[in-house]
Amino acid sequence: MTEEDVQHTVTHSSDALLLIVALHELLGHGTGKLMTKDAKTGELNYPSDLKNPYTGGEITTAYLSTETWG
Repeated sequence: MTEEDVQHTVTHSSDALLLIVALHELLGHGTGKLMTKDAKTGELNYPSDLKNPYTGGEITTAYLSTETWG
């Protein structure tokens, strides 16, 4: 690598990694929306009768509103 390439990599690698992880979590796991359960009230941000599109079973896990991917 040239010195310019090294400097470019050092300058942007942290931002690139953050973007890669964010896209993986949001698109790979949540398809753009995290399913959450309010930590205080237990209220869901999705219909309680929503079914898993792959298995047809109930949704049994969700992020707590106090949790985050990063």
